[in-house]
Amino acid sequence: MYRLVYPGSFDPPTLGHLDIMARALRLCDELRVAVLTSGSKQARFSLDQRIDMLKLAVEDLDSAGRIVIEGFSGLLVDYVQACGAQAVVRGVRNTQDFYYENNMAEINRHLSAQHETILLSAKPELAFISSTFIKELDRLGQDYQAWLPVSSYSYTKEAFQHRPVV
Repeated sequence: MYRLVYPGSFDPPTLGHLDIMARALRLCDELRVAVLTSGSKQARFSLDQRIDMLKLAVEDLDSAGRIVIEGFSGLLVDYVQACGAQAVVRGVRNTQDFYYENNMAEINRHLSAQHETILLSAKPELAFISSTFIKELDRLGQDYQAWLPVSSYSYTKEAFQHRPVV
């Protein structure tokens, strides 16, 4: 079985994330979506909320049950090895993402030479979307519905409506 890992914070999941998942599914038998439980970013949503949003978002994408969504912490290469994956897949939106992801791929290759990293370029119409962008639009009271899966939008509107705009 050829297994890929797609790691990220997914805070919240966007249409860009779903596009990378759909394209990655064409390359593997199973896609492990690994939701980062901790890290340098302060998550707006809890791990359970992000996993719930992802599960709802991939329902139409994954009728065959080939996507596994779970949390992880620690080194990505340890997670990849533990779940028996052959490679990591990452989306890149622009040159800044490319340089960052390329550096991470080199570090991961140094830590674990048997695993590869596959970089998928974002579609131009999705390349500007980021979870940070979505959270900032919400903070400023702007609509962001066009860039989230319907289920994520409903989830975020519910969660954000109880928070005052700063």
